[in-house]
Amino acid sequence: MRSASKPAGLYRRLAPFVLCGMLGVFVAACGGGDDGDDGGGGGSTEKVDMAAELKKPANITVWAWTPGTEEAVKMFEKAYPNIKVKLQNVGQGPDHYRKVRTTLKSGKGLPDVIHMEFQYIPSFTLTKDLLDLTPYLPDDFLSNYPEWIQQQINLDDAIYGVPWDTGPLGFIYRDDLLKKAGIETPIKTWDEFADAAIKYHEANPKSYLVNMPGGQTGQWLGLFWQNGARPFSGDPENLKVDLTDDKITQVTEFWDKLYDAGAIAHDADFNDAWFQGFAKGKYAGWLSAAWGPIFLQDYTKSSKGEWRAQPLPQWEEGQNVSGNGAARRSQC
Repeated sequence: MRSASKPAGLYRRLAPFVLCGMLGVFVAACGGGDDGDDGGGGGSTEKVDMAAELKKPANITVWAWTPGTEEAVKMFEKAYPNIKVKLQNVGQGPDHYRKVRTTLKSGKGLPDVIHMEFQYIPSFTLTKDLLDLTPYLPDDFLSNYPEWIQQQINLDDAIYGVPWDTGPLGFIYRDDLLKKAGIETPIKTWDEFADAAIKYHEANPKSYLVNMPGGQTGQWLGLFWQNGARPFSGDPENLKVDLTDDKITQVTEFWDKLYDAGAIAHDADFNDAWFQGFAKGKYAGWLSAAWGPIFLQDYTKSSKGEWRAQPLPQWEEGQNVSGNGAARRSQC
């Protein structure tokens, strides 16, 4: 939910208590399937005694790519010693979801819990591949989360995930590089950010203040959200999409001008070249969610201690508005 954050279990032949047990621990999960052969989406409607079920021996498989999940697995196995967890990383982002869909289609090798970002949940509920976790969760489960988080997982009175992580957006940057370019921080407004991006690139023609991939849907949605736009409304079977909002146009035109000026890179992200861009100073900063720094720590050891973080720049000075980066993580 990266928000997170930041896995979802989809199963056709899985004992439901196994799936839910893992979800509860990760605080973000989406379940799937029933005990039949029709592709999932079912499950018992009777309340399950989870305390009793978690004491029973079981082996479960989890697909997740986020750093730190190994530690969560260790804590889970310590709390529930009769359940053994096999953690697998089958890819990150699009590769992960392609593997999930391929495996669902074949019906073989399905995991018990998978990592799933919030924005992907509706597409899996439409195909009835996620388990309704309501019978396995406390009656007051949803009240533990803000309303907007509840809306991500509670569809048609069914709960399809346990929120694990959200990603409030901010700006992380190399303090030494910005100071060398004469850029003052924090950068308070988007107008100031645009000036800083142009100034930084002029001082470093082969480098950029940030990289903004055109295909990074979660990042764009987070920035739309910050500006007050809500592109999607309704439910999975009556989804309404509006990409004509003036607030969306304001965001896209802002970045188009920086692209046209050559002041912003738009390289594909989350590949080796992109990570090396941070390591070698090609990108001095990153408009990222709260989970962002953990992805960079192995690549930026040479600049350790130079990184800083600040809130997102604002459209009007004095505001304090963020967005949810990649609408991230949930376990299903």
